[in-house]
Amino acid sequence: MRILIISDTHTDSIKKLPKQVLAEFKEADLVIHAGDYTDFRLYRELEEGIASFAGVKGNMDMQTGFQSVPEKVDFECGNYKIGISHGSGSPHNIINRLLYIHENTDIIIFGHTHSPAHEKVNGKIFINPGSLSQNRWSNDKTYAVLKIDNGSHDLQIKNVEE
Repeated sequence: MRILIISDTHTDSIKKLPKQVLAEFKEADLVIHAGDYTDFRLYRELEEGIASFAGVKGNMDMQTGFQSVPEKVDFECGNYKIGISHGSGSPHNIINRLLYIHENTDIIIFGHTHSPAHEKVNGKIFINPGSLSQNRWSNDKTYAVLKIDNGSHDLQIKNVEE
Protein backbone atom coordinates (compact mmCIF):
# COMPACT_ATOMS: atom_id res chain seq x y z
CA MET A 1 0.00 0.00 0.00
CA ARG A 2 1.27 3.46 -0.94
CA ILE A 3 0.22 6.26 1.46
CA LEU A 4 0.71 9.94 0.68
CA ILE A 5 1.06 11.98 3.87
CA ILE A 6 0.66 15.76 3.91
CA SER A 7 0.16 18.33 6.64
CA ASP A 8 0.09 22.04 7.38
CA THR A 9 -1.02 23.02 3.89
CA HIS A 10 -2.56 26.31 5.06
CA THR A 11 -4.53 26.83 1.85
CA ASP A 12 -8.10 26.75 0.57
CA SER A 13 -7.97 24.50 -2.50
CA ILE A 14 -6.39 21.36 -3.93
CA LYS A 15 -5.55 23.46 -6.99
CA LYS A 16 -3.13 25.51 -4.88
CA LEU A 17 -1.12 22.47 -3.80
CA PRO A 18 2.19 21.91 -5.62
CA LYS A 19 1.91 20.03 -8.95
CA GLN A 20 4.38 17.44 -7.68
CA VAL A 21 2.02 16.60 -4.82
CA LEU A 22 -1.01 16.52 -7.12
CA ALA A 23 0.82 13.92 -9.23
CA GLU A 24 1.43 11.86 -6.06
CA PHE A 25 -2.35 11.81 -5.40
CA LYS A 26 -2.75 9.64 -8.51
CA GLU A 27 -0.21 7.09 -7.28
CA ALA A 28 -1.50 6.85 -3.71
CA ASP A 29 -3.78 4.14 -2.35
CA LEU A 30 -4.53 6.40 0.63
CA VAL A 31 -4.05 10.13 1.26
CA ILE A 32 -3.58 11.32 4.85
CA HIS A 33 -3.72 14.97 5.92
CA ALA A 34 -2.44 15.56 9.46
CA GLY A 35 -4.23 18.88 9.96
CA ASP A 36 -3.95 22.63 9.51
CA TYR A 37 -5.80 22.98 6.25
CA THR A 38 -6.96 26.40 7.65
CA ASP A 39 -9.85 26.46 5.18
CA PHE A 40 -12.67 23.92 5.31
CA ARG A 41 -13.01 24.02 1.51
CA LEU A 42 -9.72 22.12 1.17
CA TYR A 43 -10.84 19.45 3.64
CA ARG A 44 -14.11 19.02 1.76
CA GLU A 45 -12.31 18.77 -1.61
CA LEU A 46 -10.02 16.07 -0.26
CA GLU A 47 -12.81 14.14 1.45
CA GLU A 48 -15.09 14.25 -1.60
CA GLY A 49 -12.46 14.02 -4.34
CA ILE A 50 -10.03 11.40 -3.06
CA ALA A 51 -11.24 7.79 -3.13
CA SER A 52 -9.40 6.87 0.07
CA PHE A 53 -8.76 9.78 2.44
CA ALA A 54 -8.15 10.16 6.18
CA GLY A 55 -7.71 13.51 7.84
CA VAL A 56 -7.74 15.21 11.21
CA LYS A 57 -8.11 18.83 12.17
CA GLY A 58 -5.26 20.93 13.44
CA ASN A 59 -4.96 23.80 15.88
CA MET A 60 -5.54 26.35 13.06
CA ASP A 61 -8.71 24.63 11.80
CA MET A 62 -11.33 26.71 13.57
CA GLN A 63 -13.52 27.72 10.63
CA THR A 64 -17.15 26.63 10.43
CA GLY A 65 -17.32 23.03 9.23
CA PHE A 66 -14.31 21.73 11.12
CA GLN A 67 -16.48 20.72 14.10
CA SER A 68 -17.25 17.46 12.26
CA VAL A 69 -13.57 16.70 11.55
CA PRO A 70 -11.95 14.38 14.13
CA GLU A 71 -8.91 15.40 16.16
CA LYS A 72 -7.68 11.80 16.21
CA VAL A 73 -8.04 8.82 13.87
CA ASP A 74 -6.77 5.27 14.51
CA PHE A 75 -7.01 2.49 11.92
CA GLU A 76 -5.31 -0.70 10.76
CA CYS A 77 -3.26 -1.00 7.62
CA GLY A 78 -1.68 -4.36 6.91
CA ASN A 79 -0.01 -5.49 10.13
CA TYR A 80 0.21 -1.95 11.51
CA LYS A 81 -2.07 0.08 13.74
CA ILE A 82 -1.78 3.69 12.59
CA GLY A 83 -2.76 6.79 14.53
CA ILE A 84 -3.16 10.31 13.16
CA SER A 85 -3.23 13.51 15.24
CA HIS A 86 -2.08 17.00 14.39
CA GLY A 87 -0.31 17.70 17.66
CA SER A 88 -0.54 20.97 19.52
CA GLY A 89 1.26 23.20 21.95
CA SER A 90 5.00 23.50 22.16
CA PRO A 91 7.07 21.26 19.86
CA HIS A 92 8.97 20.22 23.00
CA ASN A 93 7.51 16.98 24.39
CA ILE A 94 5.11 16.61 21.43
CA ILE A 95 6.23 12.98 21.10
CA ASN A 96 5.29 12.25 24.72
CA ARG A 97 1.85 13.82 24.23
CA LEU A 98 1.31 11.75 21.08
CA LEU A 99 2.43 8.55 22.86
CA TYR A 100 -0.34 9.14 25.39
CA ILE A 101 -3.00 9.89 22.75
CA HIS A 102 -2.10 6.90 20.56
CA GLU A 103 -0.95 4.32 23.11
CA ASN A 104 -2.27 1.34 21.11
CA THR A 105 -0.68 2.13 17.74
CA ASP A 106 2.51 1.18 15.91
CA ILE A 107 2.84 4.22 13.63
CA ILE A 108 1.90 7.76 14.66
CA ILE A 109 1.46 10.42 11.99
CA PHE A 110 1.41 14.05 13.06
CA GLY A 111 2.05 17.60 11.90
CA HIS A 112 2.08 20.96 13.71
CA THR A 113 5.86 21.54 13.87
CA HIS A 114 6.25 22.19 10.10
CA SER A 115 9.46 20.13 10.27
CA PRO A 116 9.73 16.67 8.71
CA ALA A 117 10.60 13.85 11.10
CA HIS A 118 10.92 10.07 11.08
CA GLU A 119 11.97 8.49 14.34
CA LYS A 120 11.32 5.51 16.57
CA VAL A 121 10.47 6.11 20.23
CA ASN A 122 9.36 3.43 22.72
CA GLY A 123 8.89 0.97 19.85
CA LYS A 124 6.58 3.30 17.91
CA ILE A 125 7.33 4.92 14.57
CA PHE A 126 6.68 8.68 14.41
CA ILE A 127 6.18 10.37 11.05
CA ASN A 128 5.82 14.09 10.42
CA PRO A 129 5.68 14.99 6.71
CA GLY A 130 6.62 18.62 7.38
CA SER A 131 4.67 21.41 5.73
CA LEU A 132 3.53 22.15 2.21
CA SER A 133 3.25 25.83 3.07
CA GLN A 134 6.36 26.71 5.04
CA ASN A 135 9.02 24.98 7.07
CA ARG A 136 9.93 26.80 10.27
CA TRP A 137 13.64 26.07 9.91
CA SER A 138 14.19 26.24 6.13
CA ASN A 139 12.48 27.16 2.87
CA ASP A 140 11.75 23.51 2.07
CA LYS A 141 8.21 22.34 1.44
CA THR A 142 7.94 18.65 2.25
CA TYR A 143 5.60 15.66 2.29
CA ALA A 144 5.97 11.93 2.90
CA VAL A 145 5.26 8.69 1.07
CA LEU A 146 4.85 5.60 3.25
CA LYS A 147 4.87 2.16 1.64
CA ILE A 148 3.52 -0.75 3.67
CA ASP A 149 4.02 -4.29 2.40
CA ASN A 150 3.84 -7.64 4.21
CA GLY A 151 4.63 -6.29 7.66
CA SER A 152 7.43 -3.96 6.60
CA HIS A 153 7.41 -0.27 5.85
CA ASP A 154 9.49 2.20 3.88
CA LEU A 155 9.23 5.96 4.29
CA GLN A 156 10.45 8.74 2.04
CA ILE A 157 10.35 12.39 3.04
CA LYS A 158 10.26 14.33 -0.22
CA ASN A 159 11.07 17.95 -1.00
CA VAL A 160 8.81 19.83 -3.38
CA GLU A 161 11.01 20.64 -6.37
CA GLU A 162 8.94 23.45 -7.91
